[in-house]
Amino acid sequence: MDMTPVYVLVTLDFTPQGDICRKNVGVTFNIYEAEAHTNKDVSNEYDTFAVPATWRDGAVISETALFLRDAVEQVHADIERSMA
Repeated sequence: MDMTPVYVLVTLDFTPQGDICRKNVGVTFNIYEAEAHTNKDVSNEYDTFAVPATWRDGAVISETALFLRDAVEQVHADIERSMA
């Protein structure tokens, strides 16, 4: 099974009690973005995880995303009809 790396961007933060904790602040598939995150501040770092390359196959698609996909397909169809 093909795997792809996922980088979880984290930073050090304080809890309301004054304890130091790690806080997830983002996710990226790009190593350069993860490295740029660590270069911004000494308290920033990232964790690396491997996920199946087919992770999108099981992802939930929101109604908004489905609407936008349909709208784009409709625009493409209209453009093709107008060029014919």
